[in-house]
Amino acid sequence: MNEDLERLHDMLVAAFMALSPAVFVAVFAILLGLLLWALRQALRNLRIVQAVAKAPLVDLRSTVAGLVKIRGTAHPPEPRPGRAPSSIVWYSRHRRSGNNTSTLSTTDNFVIRDAHGDCAVNTGKTTILPAASLATEGFLDKSRSSVERALYTGDAVFALGALRFGLPPLSGVAHARCQLVRSSGVLLVSGASEREAKVLHTLWFIVQAPLALLCLGLLGFGTWAHLIGYPPGNDGSAATFLEALRTTPWKGEAGPDHPLWLQTPAEPASQPPP
Repeated sequence: MNEDLERLHDMLVAAFMALSPAVFVAVFAILLGLLLWALRQALRNLRIVQAVAKAPLVDLRSTVAGLVKIRGTAHPPEPRPGRAPSSIVWYSRHRRSGNNTSTLSTTDNFVIRDAHGDCAVNTGKTTILPAASLATEGFLDKSRSSVERALYTGDAVFALGALRFGLPPLSGVAHARCQLVRSSGVLLVSGASEREAKVLHTLWFIVQAPLALLCLGLLGFGTWAHLIGYPPGNDGSAATFLEALRTTPWKGEAGPDHPLWLQTPAEPASQPPP
């Protein structure tokens, strides 16, 4: 096992040293972006899991500050003039055909209703977990598939967010007496049960947290492995790397054969004492 780890270590060091300065900067930026995304998503999913378990359950009369949980039924916005009321509150369709994918989602706001009134929900800012989902696959072509998700009028839902009163009304739901807004990065409406939502976001956290740690480890290890390929110079290897990025950005194989090493004067050999 130790030999396998040493072999992997040597392979990673060689791979990072072989990158040119410009390519290393690009790889560093990609890893940093992936790290920030995974960390943000992991923290968000952790907050949702904690909120499902700990946020207080209130009704639409509540004035509790911070993240709360409400239960009610979903209802569509007010129908536009000349249009019949719709039974669909929210709809999303994701299609895949070979390497091409497309997603279509409704953008109309909707309301959550309980015995004490209506609460408006901004669809564009909300994570929605619908109760109904239908997946289809091409009969002859398995590369073609479609997943449709929907919330219907009267579906039981629970929501996580902060209740706010007196905000400017949202389009299509001006009659609602309050709005559900983001709190601590969380704004969720789910047609699934609270248990299912908790399990789903726990699984996402289990995937994203190790991904963030992996990216952090690769960033640190990759930076060290790449910089040791440059002569330390007077100001350290980082300064030498910046000089290489300026003068030879596409020169790969950092190490003793790199021009910057060859330009470094050799230290005089020590003379034996007389």
